[in-house]
Amino acid sequence: VDVVNGDTVDNYQISFVANYLAEILVSGDGDTDLDLYVYDSNGNLIAKDDDYMDDCYVSWIPSWTGRFKVRIVNRGPISNRYVLLTN
Repeated sequence: VDVVNGDTVDNYQISFVANYLAEILVSGDGDTDLDLYVYDSNGNLIAKDDDYMDDCYVSWIPSWTGRFKVRIVNRGPISNRYVLLTN
């Protein structure tokens, strides 16, 4: 559980295992639009959920074991409390 301030970004480094399904779920408090982006160690966008809601979900199968950059972007002017879940 965390809070992302209005018009800002929270960043995480999360490890996932090669050839196993990777999943990330973000569920906000409903106050603003949250977007979720996942990048590999080379800065390539791997997955995203950037609709107009604050519930986000992405899944993919990593080609290698390693750390991935997870960005949660608050598109609104006020803070949003959210839950971040991974497998």
